[in-house]
Amino acid sequence: MSPTRPVKPPLRERRKAELREVILDAFGEALQQGRTGTYAEIAELSEIGERTVYRYFPSRDDLLRAMWARVSGQGGFARMPQSEADLTELIRPYFTGFDSLAPQTIAVLLTDEGRRLRKLMRPERVKGYLAATREAAKSLPESERRKAAAAIQVLHSGYTWLQMREEWGLDGEAAAEAVGWAIDVLLKDLRRRGARRLSPE
Repeated sequence: MSPTRPVKPPLRERRKAELREVILDAFGEALQQGRTGTYAEIAELSEIGERTVYRYFPSRDDLLRAMWARVSGQGGFARMPQSEADLTELIRPYFTGFDSLAPQTIAVLLTDEGRRLRKLMRPERVKGYLAATREAAKSLPESERRKAAAAIQVLHSGYTWLQMREEWGLDGEAAAEAVGWAIDVLLKDLRRRGARRLSPE
């Protein structure tokens, strides 16, 4: 019995997926050039009609969210952590994904439009990291739980990936190992400290 071959998506669906990636490539290229990445600029760089760009991304927020999904592990892991397990499981795909799209990731981190993207994702990000640290920090007052979640989120972020890349020459794999270790240390400390405030001993 011959093995069954994976069924390819219909040609039309493959074409739509390809066009979507071309549009995101053009948006990333515009950001790298220091441009805003308007729909007109994307149309120019992608050589796709502006109406087509709007058809794929009807709003600016749709476009920004799609770019966030792309740089966060190339879309495969583009979600916020919800548990302690997520904190360790997601860090490697995040950081190696940032490596594979380094110019676009850096543009998202350092440009005004990239900051707008991060601001758009802020409520979801805060909610996710509070959930991921809830069990370890459950004995702390709310203000202290928020500080703990903030410290872990900063370690887990593209800014930390960029610092480790530029200041220390670490690739995504090495940076993920270092950050995974640091987060593990912090979570263990949170479980040990109970209700004691977050201050050096």
